[in-house]
Amino acid sequence: MKHSIIFTLLTTLALAVHSSAQEQSAIDQAVGTEMKSFIDQQQIAGAVTLVADSRGIIHHQAIGMASIENEQAMRTDSLFRIASLTKNFVAASLMTLQDQGKLNINDLVATHLPEFEGIGLKKDDGKGPVDLRIWHLLSHTSGVNYPKYTAIPPLKTAAVGMAKLDLNFRPGSQWKYSKGMAVVARIVEVASGMTFEAYVEKSLYAPLGLTDTGFGLTEAQGKRLATTYEPGPNKTIIAASSSYFATPPGKATLPRPSGGLVSSANDLHTFYAMLLNQGMHDGKQVLSKQSVELLLKSRTDGMNAGFVPGSAYGLGFGLVKEPQGVTAMLNPGTFGHGGGSGAQAWADPVSKRVYILLIQRTKFGNSDASEVRKKFQQAAADQAR
Repeated sequence: MKHSIIFTLLTTLALAVHSSAQEQSAIDQAVGTEMKSFIDQQQIAGAVTLVADSRGIIHHQAIGMASIENEQAMRTDSLFRIASLTKNFVAASLMTLQDQGKLNINDLVATHLPEFEGIGLKKDDGKGPVDLRIWHLLSHTSGVNYPKYTAIPPLKTAAVGMAKLDLNFRPGSQWKYSKGMAVVARIVEVASGMTFEAYVEKSLYAPLGLTDTGFGLTEAQGKRLATTYEPGPNKTIIAASSSYFATPPGKATLPRPSGGLVSSANDLHTFYAMLLNQGMHDGKQVLSKQSVELLLKSRTDGMNAGFVPGSAYGLGFGLVKEPQGVTAMLNPGTFGHGGGSGAQAWADPVSKRVYILLIQRTKFGNSDASEVRKKFQQAAADQAR
């Protein structure tokens, strides 16, 4: 009887492993076919894709070229400029300070940055003083304006400059994408007593083991950085971009909280998996369950928010409210972000899946609404069980 039970367990385990291998092979083939089609159409140079669920990573693939000019093949550990996905990390780092009792998202911004005391509106609505709160900045409902700079300014300089400009609208009344994360990052510095980069390292990168995420690159990491491309004259031939996304690595850089991080598929998976696991990672509570819930609660009900239909916005996170079009294969409550460099990362709390698409291109239109994103997510969802 004992041998029979052991045999049954081993048989069940073997079948599960076989089934998992078949599933991975099916996703690899389906996603690979779609990505190769975009490469053949000269819409992307290459891509790294990753799909994971509660079992772990079930698909991780590199295809195409990281650098066409250098004949450098894409690798699963290639690094990418993730642009606006940076906002997810900024918001999460601030929430660790709320967990420590050093601030609250309902605090007035002026409580931490006195220069915002008495900030006004471009058009006085006759409703009295303006209450600009931290959550307004995180949800793009603040109405803040950003001065014109010829170079990336220090966070204190950016925050002071923004405090001198009247708001576009009363906070909380509408959604408008902004660079308010610069102010959030400055609040993190003031509340933590550390530079923003140092605090994000301490509160997120270190406890999560993220070794390839940051605002700067070492020379060694620079060798794994994928080149950013933009459309040529016929809108299909891709040419190396001259935009800021292509800034050479190995140089000191100031943080751009609205879109300056570099990361890898593995690091991004770890981050979003932690959020799906209610703030837990490797047995440690990196973020409290309450903070995760606050991050992913819609702050834009009744507003036109996001970059594709059916979207909402939480605190630094885009949300899928009514799945349709490019989000049709996702469930309500799916959270994440897209970036101007083409990167997309979304976590579905129902299926427990994480979808990560890393490509490097700019000036190809709305990244959130791209066919590359749609085809990747659909192929993965169709083959995953």
